[in-house]
Amino acid sequence: MPTPLARAVAALVLAGVLVVPLAAQGQTQPPSPAQSSTVRPVGTVKAISGNTIIVTTEAGSDVRVLVQESTRMLRIAPGQKDLKDAAPMQFEDLQVGDRMIVRGSLGADAKSVLASSLLVMKKADIQERQQQEREDWQKRGVGGLVQAIDAGSGTITLSTSASGANKTLTVRVPPGTIVRRYAPGSVRFEDAKPGTLEQIKAGDQLCARGSRSPDGTEITAQEIVSGSFRNVAGTVVSVSPDEDTIRIADLLSKKPVTVKITGIPSSRSCLPCWRSA
Repeated sequence: MPTPLARAVAALVLAGVLVVPLAAQGQTQPPSPAQSSTVRPVGTVKAISGNTIIVTTEAGSDVRVLVQESTRMLRIAPGQKDLKDAAPMQFEDLQVGDRMIVRGSLGADAKSVLASSLLVMKKADIQERQQQEREDWQKRGVGGLVQAIDAGSGTITLSTSASGANKTLTVRVPPGTIVRRYAPGSVRFEDAKPGTLEQIKAGDQLCARGSRSPDGTEITAQEIVSGSFRNVAGTVVSVSPDEDTIRIADLLSKKPVTVKITGIPSSRSCLPCWRSA
């Protein structure tokens, strides 16, 4: 999922801030239309070999990025809003796991990019920023079940169980609030996708991060993330390790339910403020 920083920097790239002419490279014929097409893939460094970088894009596809002597490389920090503090970076400092925004020309095979400029966010910087955000979610986040939503006024009524008591909280979602929705089949915060208020329904689980009112009954959200999760309680009937499934008898419906185990995420990967609700 693109981060706010990636979208902001991508806008700068689209505006031509980082346009760097390609070297002639001894060409005697004009480049073909495919070669002259400008592309801007965004993704994570998967592998580095020689002057070739394999980047896995947001869509999950791999792109071969060819780095030349004239390619301009800049290191930017997560959360950086412009390029005034961007620092020149050497190719040797690039590592697997770094995030990258590429600008360049599409190769004749339509799968490679001859890079004119690279914006790089180091993996270590991203991890540090994520840790800071997790801590902020714990400090300024609230979580609960959605009771009602008014997309027209941008408000969500949330039922929380803070301090062991059921309370009602109004979440205000002004323009500019980051809205995310958990991906189908995943409870990982990192897998959440950009969403809309219209996707949120009564009964959904929702976390909001922002500034609370003095009386604690409202929060003006800087970011919200929501998902529809089913809670099942029952008696184990059978376990199939080969299929990673557990079959249980639902205590409420009295019907059998098959639970598919797709992995046990860490507490840092799940709803970011659920335990602080």
